[in-house]
Amino acid sequence: MKRLYGLRGEVKHYAWGGRRRSAGAPSPFIADLLGVEAPVGRPFAELWLGAHPQAPSLVSLPDGREKPLDRLIAADAQFWLGPALTGQGIAALPFLLKILDSEKPLSIQAHPDRETAIRLHRQDPEHYPDANHKPEIAIALDSGLRAFCGFRPVAEVLADWHRLPPLGRFFKDDAPTFAKAGPARAFARLLQAGSEAVGKLLSELSEILLANDRPEARDRCFLELLQEYPGDRGCLSPYFLNLLSLEAGESVFLGANRLHAYLQGTIIECMANSDNVVRAGLTGKFVDCENLLAMLDYRTGTPPVSAGEQRGAGLRVYRGDASEFQVELIEGGAQETVLNSDNAVSIMLVLSGCAEFAGDGWRQVGGRGSAWLWPGALPELRMRSRDQSLCLIRARPRMRPPSVGNRPG
Repeated sequence: MKRLYGLRGEVKHYAWGGRRRSAGAPSPFIADLLGVEAPVGRPFAELWLGAHPQAPSLVSLPDGREKPLDRLIAADAQFWLGPALTGQGIAALPFLLKILDSEKPLSIQAHPDRETAIRLHRQDPEHYPDANHKPEIAIALDSGLRAFCGFRPVAEVLADWHRLPPLGRFFKDDAPTFAKAGPARAFARLLQAGSEAVGKLLSELSEILLANDRPEARDRCFLELLQEYPGDRGCLSPYFLNLLSLEAGESVFLGANRLHAYLQGTIIECMANSDNVVRAGLTGKFVDCENLLAMLDYRTGTPPVSAGEQRGAGLRVYRGDASEFQVELIEGGAQETVLNSDNAVSIMLVLSGCAEFAGDGWRQVGGRGSAWLWPGALPELRMRSRDQSLCLIRARPRMRPPSVGNRPG
């Protein structure tokens, strides 16, 4: 039947996720959004909505059963994905939508391009579970999201080497050519140096900074990381990578091979349908320095931060360079809105308020935390908010332009 289908995603309880600290403390964001109990101390790190084989969402069918989305698509891609995708030979959901809530830093990491992903999956499927690339976009849901993203401008790195003698001594052989050669050689030195040499650098640097009563923001970040991950060379990332602070509604796009890490905050994250991660530090998981150094994008400069593009009242669109996805933030009043599928699948998640969805012969109500699968075979639906607080996310393949219209209420 051509209608919306309820969708139940999987929660990931990674150690860095938000958690309830005591019996009287607030629930972490994801548990509160879904209206589920959060035991004290249990982290709620990610909510996955999609068809990745590692955690396919469950689709609620009219007969009361739930079936994994990847199996439904395999059985009838034309209906679920829509002709706009199947007409291009696409047979799997191209994107994965997540809510990510980090209380502690994630690993320093990059995601491979498609060619590298194919090679890594073939060579090491245990650590690289699929053969897809993983560009992604992160949209801050609260103010003060902190993240690393890409290599800093050369002049800034050199200024820190001059300002902080332990760094200057460690990278003295790289300084003369750094301006022309970029960060590749110096970053390789950091990742490949022996543990004793790195430990000495961390100790000397922390001693200087702890004695400084006016440390800079990246110095404070280094000390915070060192407290959380003592002895980890990834703690030196603030001196190589851009340290960003995003306000609510701001976003950053991360292309293939871009080194990054989310440090703290809550985001909407949408990406190509992959879970490939190549790590450099700040983690107890598998670190793959050899492949990481070979694949990284070593371009320097401050990455662009975007607040999205306003497309009429109540619609803001976030897009990167990837064709697999775009994210729309829809805020509604009482006026009825007509949304078009453009013959391609969408996933929607209600962040606040309550929405009424309707089509020919059907009507459904979606409260806060409800997720919905919009099959590509359903051409359009009507949506109305029950109050002014409605805010929902819609993820779908990148379209040009997004289709939305209003009808009198």
